[in-house]
Amino acid sequence: MWQPVLFGGLAGAVTVVGILLIRLWHEQALRYSHYINSFAAGLILTAAVSVLLPRSLEANEHAPLYVLAGFTAFLILEAFLVMHSGAEVHYPERRRLAARGMVFFWGLFFHSLLDGLIIAVGFATGPKLGLVTALAVVAHELPEGVTTFSLLLQRIDERKAMALALAVALATPAGALVGVTLLPALEPAFMGAVLAVVAGSFLYIAACDIVPEIREEKAVQNTAFLVAGMLFLAVLHHFVALG
Repeated sequence: MWQPVLFGGLAGAVTVVGILLIRLWHEQALRYSHYINSFAAGLILTAAVSVLLPRSLEANEHAPLYVLAGFTAFLILEAFLVMHSGAEVHYPERRRLAARGMVFFWGLFFHSLLDGLIIAVGFATGPKLGLVTALAVVAHELPEGVTTFSLLLQRIDERKAMALALAVALATPAGALVGVTLLPALEPAFMGAVLAVVAGSFLYIAACDIVPEIREEKAVQNTAFLVAGMLFLAVLHHFVALG
């Protein structure tokens, strides 16, 4: 299965682009990256509700409980770690709440590793689901790169911040490679449970973090980008499903 590694590498490369945007055009990257985050939220919500949840129900009748478990797991983890890009990077008054040095790094590293595993889970279930899931993950990686490098710079020197941010980027293809190695041995019911947990994590990221951020500033523009992300993935899924 070469597709998960390819898309995992693409996600890592997009994270690097976000890092470089902060390195070269810091203020502009912070100003506009939340629009991409809003678009990604639309992709993530649509992938969770219209793709991941139905497929998980086909494989596991207890999928709704696993969705709740995934949602709750991210809720608990976020009490201790910063797991993804959010309002902390876009609105200065909140940055102090998130910039916690190595704790912040390990949170985003773990999240990027999970992103790679999510891509592998999608392709292990089927190429169409894999494509939809990978697009949702890849779209989220650019603002993640912006977040990672920007907040690390507030606690450590630029050279170390760059090294750690690149490690976060490499975690996504690494997670995809781990998934490709381990997932083929799993039972269908267990795969269904994994898909449901992924759906729960997607719902948490979009609904509890990105959507509240959208309402903080430029709500109309951000909402438009979110809806555009929903429509884009819905149309793509329709045509991919027909193909």
